[in-house]
Amino acid sequence: MRKFRLLLMPLVVAVAAAGFTLVPNVAAHADYCPFQSLKHDAVVRENPDTNSKVLKHKKAGEIVTMPCWSRGIPIAVLDPESGVTFDSVNCDCASDGIGWIRGDAFN
Repeated sequence: MRKFRLLLMPLVVAVAAAGFTLVPNVAAHADYCPFQSLKHDAVVRENPDTNSKVLKHKKAGEIVTMPCWSRGIPIAVLDPESGVTFDSVNCDCASDGIGWIRGDAFN
């Protein structure tokens, strides 16, 4: 499955101010809520940071949904400290409803 990434301007400043680098975007449709299957086990973190709190574990083959682009959530963020790209996923266990999984975990 092709991965779509979209970064919306209101959060660009906030995320950049937090010290994260934004990944270039590919826009398709403003209301599209993509879903992806995991190619290997992964953890869902509270923030896009390798040191962030682990919220839950996902198994290989599980399907996860990403936030709808119209919500204004960045789809991918690069952690400058580790060089790891994180993708946002819907997660009721996160304080803001958005969890983060390493981008290399997706098919």
